[in-house]
Amino acid sequence: MFKQLFTKHTKNADGNLTDFLHELRTDFQKLIKGLEVETFEQLWNLIVTDEVERRVLRNTGIFPTEIKEHFIDKLSQFKSPELLLEKLDRYESVRNITKKKLMTIERSIPISKKRIRHRFELRQKNRNRET
Repeated sequence: MFKQLFTKHTKNADGNLTDFLHELRTDFQKLIKGLEVETFEQLWNLIVTDEVERRVLRNTGIFPTEIKEHFIDKLSQFKSPELLLEKLDRYESVRNITKKKLMTIERSIPISKKRIRHRFELRQKNRNRET
């Protein structure tokens, strides 16, 4: 919540830049306090993790939309880039394994268009006979 306040904060039309700076600082302090950041290393990890999230999840096509949905509630919990990337790698490998299994299953079921059309035509004939 505080992250959105900080990142999406805009200057009021009737406000001045000094007020805007004060509001940004206040939002940033709330963000840091809410995430329990107390050291420079924790702040550095937070910034790098946020950048990894932004670049990997938002700017590239590497990870699909469902990964955002899968991690949406957990993203703020990843306070180190290593932990976030470990989770993303694990998710991607499971996703690839599942995809390969599905492709193997699909290939093992030979269905031709003629066969599907034939089944459809038989159903239509049976329906016509019943009426």
